[in-house]
Amino acid sequence: MTGIKFKNEIGVVLSDRLKQLYYKISDNRLSDIHEIRLRTGKEIDISIRNQEFFISPEGEITCERTKAVKAEKSDIDYAFNVACQYSVHSFQNEISQGYVTIAGGHRIGFCGSAVIKNNRLETIKDIFALNIRIAREIKGCAEDIINNLFCEKLVSVLFIGPPASGKTTVLRDICRLIGNKNKLSIIDERNEIAATVNSIPQNDVGIFSDIFNSYPKFEGIMTAIRVMSPLIIACDEIGGEHDVIAIESAMNSGVKIIATAHAGSVDEALNKKGIAKLIELNAFDYIALLGTNENIGKIISLKKLVK
Repeated sequence: MTGIKFKNEIGVVLSDRLKQLYYKISDNRLSDIHEIRLRTGKEIDISIRNQEFFISPEGEITCERTKAVKAEKSDIDYAFNVACQYSVHSFQNEISQGYVTIAGGHRIGFCGSAVIKNNRLETIKDIFALNIRIAREIKGCAEDIINNLFCEKLVSVLFIGPPASGKTTVLRDICRLIGNKNKLSIIDERNEIAATVNSIPQNDVGIFSDIFNSYPKFEGIMTAIRVMSPLIIACDEIGGEHDVIAIESAMNSGVKIIATAHAGSVDEALNKKGIAKLIELNAFDYIALLGTNENIGKIISLKKLVK
């Protein structure tokens, strides 16, 4: 993704005031940004490699809060309305989950007052903060994993790592590589893998891939098994009780699984009941660790873990 393309995609949701400021940032500096947070009356927060910075009136990324530009409620309202294409009603499902995906696969997350109906979050009102999470499609980042694990046959792999460790980025590239050769069903519950906008995937996830956009994992996996006869299913952030049931059904149907889970280590992952149950069921052939320098790319055969 070039700096110019990046600016145009993010610039769409920025008010004129912030857009002028944003376009002052150099392309080289811009490429380092992972998230941009706007909070009403507070300094604009720029996340770079898990560190927080601010932006000055000159468009400089700075650590000095006293020189930082503050976000206004009108900036947040503008971004919210543009992200929803000025049709909030049409995006109720996405808003109830707290975010909307825009062209380019970038995710706009919202913070506000919850509207609860029948003990469930129906929507969010009075938006007073938002987070622009910048999507990066890094083609080739999963090639070593593909060459190491999938060179002879399809296998089931669980990727674990803490937040912002690159799990979804790696999963996306694996979908591209596997989906260019095999029938793959992608259960894209939060629309972060394919980043579908107006029925068009913003990311390259493979020519033989079928995308189940915004399906809950259980319904998506079960539907994929019934109607698309995939050889392999990919999904993000598993661990719930229903995930276990659906993945077990996929196993019994001879379908391989690629999935991710939040965990900083294998021990932490095994302390989660859902993950522990899936390991016990031999749902995965391998665990791949992402995150800290010593863990990046480390692959563990579950034959050595499960007796």
